[in-house]
Amino acid sequence: MFTMLVVDDERLLADGMKRTIDELDLFQTFSAQSGLEALQIIEGRRIDAMLLDIAMPEMDGLELMRRLRARPDRPATIIISGYDEFDFAKQALSYGAVDYVLKPVDQEDVRGMARRLHGLVTERTEQEQLLRSVKANRGEGEAPRSVADLARNAIDRDFASPGLGVNHLSAQLGYSPNYLGNAFKRAYGLSIADYIGRVRVAEAKRLMDQTDLMVYEIAFRVGFDDQHYFSKTFKKYAGVTPSEYRAK
Repeated sequence: MFTMLVVDDERLLADGMKRTIDELDLFQTFSAQSGLEALQIIEGRRIDAMLLDIAMPEMDGLELMRRLRARPDRPATIIISGYDEFDFAKQALSYGAVDYVLKPVDQEDVRGMARRLHGLVTERTEQEQLLRSVKANRGEGEAPRSVADLARNAIDRDFASPGLGVNHLSAQLGYSPNYLGNAFKRAYGLSIADYIGRVRVAEAKRLMDQTDLMVYEIAFRVGFDDQHYFSKTFKKYAGVTPSEYRAK
């Protein structure tokens, strides 16, 4: 069973979220009341997913995310915060959080976040298994479609990372950029950069349809540091600018 860590200095809130998650029987759930306590737990055992508050004693949630961001096994994390500030959300997402949710949250919110994290952890585990399988069979000949699948899975999971690109994927998966790009183009008929752009714009359209987030917030949530470049990319794939799309 996958593991989940709930981190919040409000013990009653943390315990309530833990009970709600336990009822789903998706995770073995642990709790911590500070970033420092959470870090000690993560260093002592594998934690697959995390619900994380920002404002806590000893070590806040953003500092914990900063310390974990270089770890390949860092937990899939959703930030739950009382701070309705874009700068906090931007920093959390830049450290690898998959979402930033404002308090208060009810039981259905917690169930939804737990199910989402379970899906992400399942995808990551399947990708790790595929990567091990492909690497184990390298001596018997390469499998370009399997390599392309690894790259596609990584893009689908990490498209919100601003640094995502063929060089990043090459280092992550252990293949040369040329080999990885050619395998992807052969399997899917488009370049890695093209696929990343399409995935990011598809998610941006979903956020425009389903949320009231500002365009610059959506741009950052789907992996762009520059709003102008986001608008240019959006128009390339959607045929209209973000403001034109939202005005439809």
